[in-house]
Amino acid sequence: MLDVLNEKLFSTFEDSFLKIKHRSRYAITTKTAGEICSSLAVGLLSPISGQIDPLKLGDIQRAINITYAYGMRLGATKDTLDRLILGYPSHSFVIDIDEAAQIFNTVKSPTLVELQFEQFISNIVRFVPEKPVIQQVIPEKKQTQNDTPNTNSNGQQQDDSVGADTKGNGASVKQQRKQNQKDPSAN
Repeated sequence: MLDVLNEKLFSTFEDSFLKIKHRSRYAITTKTAGEICSSLAVGLLSPISGQIDPLKLGDIQRAINITYAYGMRLGATKDTLDRLILGYPSHSFVIDIDEAAQIFNTVKSPTLVELQFEQFISNIVRFVPEKPVIQQVIPEKKQTQNDTPNTNSNGQQQDDSVGADTKGNGASVKQQRKQNQKDPSAN
């Protein structure tokens, strides 16, 4: 933003300066023409530059830097990031599947389940309900008599939760860490 204003300020000064010198058939001194053009350029652009909030500008630049950093971590090229971050007029600008395929390596049409989920969510997002909505999106799997519990090689039931012990002794990762802190030789 500041670069654009700076460029505009210089081009306004330069155009005015050259026109004044040429139209006066160089009768006006360089110093006088420079003072006139400086006052003109500053007078024209100061109302615009006075509206710039440096804190807001800093927030926007930080957000752009964060977006670039995440994009690089995801493996995007600088050209791709420039196109995504700077190439569209707004964040809500919609692109179709063909344009997405030009930008991203993997693009696919949504599955039936994804379309159903989108329809469900869009009804909540687009038409704000009067009362809060609590909805279980994925139904819980009911265990039938034919289902067998998840067991390890010793026949012990295993915990499928994150942090479950991979050795099959039923201890969670937190419990193992506590034990290791007490007795480092336990490993």
